[in-house]
Amino acid sequence: MRWRGQADSLSETTKLFLMLGVYINNNFGPRYYGKAVNISRRVTAAYDKVLAYGLAKTFYVVVVDKHGKILSDSRAHPSGSKPSTIEGLTLDEMRNQLGGSLAEGTGRIVTNGTQSNMSYQTVGDWTVVAVESLPAPQECLRTGDDKCR
Repeated sequence: MRWRGQADSLSETTKLFLMLGVYINNNFGPRYYGKAVNISRRVTAAYDKVLAYGLAKTFYVVVVDKHGKILSDSRAHPSGSKPSTIEGLTLDEMRNQLGGSLAEGTGRIVTNGTQSNMSYQTVGDWTVVAVESLPAPQECLRTGDDKCR
């Protein structure tokens, strides 16, 4: 607790958050901290479950809030922008096409001629979505040639 003797050297933002923390602890106790820790553990477990499949070039993970806004996307985007849809679908459209529950679902979706395997799991206010883009189906020539185009 050596910072108390040097509180004037702390930034205004740090002081504000320290005062907020003391206020919340004094008035509400550790209840909200415990809730935050429990939620973060569940979100981490869901994210780890999805990442257990491994990230290939055709595989990415998205975290979406309860309003459908994309919070995190493992793909790189120009200028740090985030897409508003997942493979051209909103979160609700994806859930409807997969026929899953609000909590979780898995399946294959075809959008604009592109096939994707998708899986999602909702934890609290967040949904972790894993997407694997599948290659386009190939048609083999009927000439007996082994080449596909």
